[in-house]
Amino acid sequence: MESINPKKKKTPPPNSETPLYVKFTEYNEWEGESWNFFIPINGNREAIKKLRKAIKVYLEKSDLEEFTLSTDTLTESEIDTLIKHANDHTSYRSAQNKLKGLLCGDMIQKNTIADLLYKGGIIKLMKEQ
Repeated sequence: MESINPKKKKTPPPNSETPLYVKFTEYNEWEGESWNFFIPINGNREAIKKLRKAIKVYLEKSDLEEFTLSTDTLTESEIDTLIKHANDHTSYRSAQNKLKGLLCGDMIQKNTIADLLYKGGIIKLMKEQ
């Protein structure tokens, strides 16, 4: 006897070919805005570790919590869906930003992190692959 309910397709779990991203958030208290930047993990693992450490050191010395770097990962399709359906453009920058390329880990060591990351500076730390 045939079932009248068709089988539901299961969404495959992320695999090594599924691009994964980590979310970096900048909070600008003065402007009352925040921006999310999704950094690709592929090719950026070491630079992300440097960024995480630099943010931690900065936040230990600062009264502000301007920057966060999530430990959770998101797939590219999750980010694309978020960006597609988000109605959250702030005064001059989209609140959701998917980055491409490689994160320049060397620049993270050479400069103060707050100056580098201020007002979307994370974008300038990315270079084409």
